[in-house]
Amino acid sequence: MAANPPTEIVSVETALAGIDDGATVMIGGWGDCGTPFRLIEALVATGVQGLTVIITGSAPAEPLFDAGMVTHIITSFGSYAGRVGAASAFERRFKEGSMTAELCSQGMLAERIRAGGAGIPAFFVEEHLLGRFRSTEETRVIHGKSCVLETALRADVAIIGASMADPLGNLSWINGERNFNDPMAYAADMVVVEAFERYEVGWLPAEHVMVPGFVVDRVLFPDDDE
Repeated sequence: MAANPPTEIVSVETALAGIDDGATVMIGGWGDCGTPFRLIEALVATGVQGLTVIITGSAPAEPLFDAGMVTHIITSFGSYAGRVGAASAFERRFKEGSMTAELCSQGMLAERIRAGGAGIPAFFVEEHLLGRFRSTEETRVIHGKSCVLETALRADVAIIGASMADPLGNLSWINGERNFNDPMAYAADMVVVEAFERYEVGWLPAEHVMVPGFVVDRVLFPDDDE
């Protein structure tokens, strides 16, 4: 079996090199917690078009909507009343028809991402748990209960935040910063991490490693002067 290539240490300018138009991009974080804002800015700078974005709440991706880079979003929260406001780029793009949206409950979004990372293409969920938000209309009666087929989610690229990382790509989080960053690390073909704090190899105790470096392709560390 071929060895995985080593994790690449990148700059803001090179972190997202090679992303193509039409790519599907997962963005980790929840609001301001664990969100890779520098990588979102780097994605805007690439100028790629026709993106599908998978993110739990749309607000951090506003720069992408404002730049017209997104044609489809899968999310749990499409707007934040009183935060980005009624004139948000998300709402403008959606209302003008240049972007479509698929809403998904937060728990189901997490499970669809987890399934994608585990190699499970789809799974059945009891219909009463989904309400009107579902990824397919396919149903089956299982153990006497009506269930809906939910599809897993994978991406071409995941951009995620990590509380701590080392140059080998081993990741760890503090409290809520782990959120969607952890499952997204397994559900994308390329994983790019924005580390909020750099640990040298060996400084991060093995029992604190929550995602091992072999699934991480690129790491952006804090600037030395930050």
